[in-house]
Amino acid sequence: MNHLVLTPFRCGSSYLTEYLRINTNYDFIFSEKINELSPKENLIVKCHRIYENNNKSEVTFDKVWDFKGHENMKKFLSDYDYVYTLIRKPTEIFISAYVRDFEGNHDIYPYQFKGEISTKNLDEIIEHFLSFDWSTFEWLSYDYNFESIKKITGLDIWNLKFDKNLGINPYKGYSNLVVSNHRTLFDKNNYHNFDFFFKKHFNFSKSIREYYLFSNKKDYPDLYDIFKKKIPKSFFEKYKKLDDKIVNKFL
Repeated sequence: MNHLVLTPFRCGSSYLTEYLRINTNYDFIFSEKINELSPKENLIVKCHRIYENNNKSEVTFDKVWDFKGHENMKKFLSDYDYVYTLIRKPTEIFISAYVRDFEGNHDIYPYQFKGEISTKNLDEIIEHFLSFDWSTFEWLSYDYNFESIKKITGLDIWNLKFDKNLGINPYKGYSNLVVSNHRTLFDKNNYHNFDFFFKKHFNFSKSIREYYLFSNKKDYPDLYDIFKKKIPKSFFEKYKKLDDKIVNKFL
């Protein structure tokens, strides 16, 4: 059985992937590395849209259909059994992506802050954060993510019924699709629905809450909380339609 985790950045995909790996003992690999493996079953692949600049070129998930040399990915896509995607409020994704890039390990992204990272120059950091149109970054976009999922499952997520109270729904298309909201993955009052689903469908024995700390290690944790509080209301007003579109259907 093969599992594909396909989400925007900063949605909890590493958390979900680790949960699948621990319960199945399957091999795990990122999509851009899949050609390093021989075609095989019992594999977990995690992928996102990857930002590219002039200095970096990668075979990304969205190019698989046009790239004849990426045969292992093509074979995986024809053999996979389950696709998973996670739903989080877009403004939360934007904030998390920006703070995550403070480490400098992801300097290909256009929103990396080049100055000192501290509470002393927080106003400068906020000004830099607000200077971007976050709706233009495909690797943070649900429109892009859902379109990719539609290509491989035949399912248009926008047109599927989703039980927000349950927080996790399976669907049948060309393959099985599982959509889970962020609250069911992380909220202590809702994760039992997540566990029940995986125990019912896969007989998983481990609980998602056992791995909460795996994903709860924030980069710059002190600055992150202060940064969020300092973001002006105008930012959330600017992206209100994006947030409302996701919240009204999934959260």
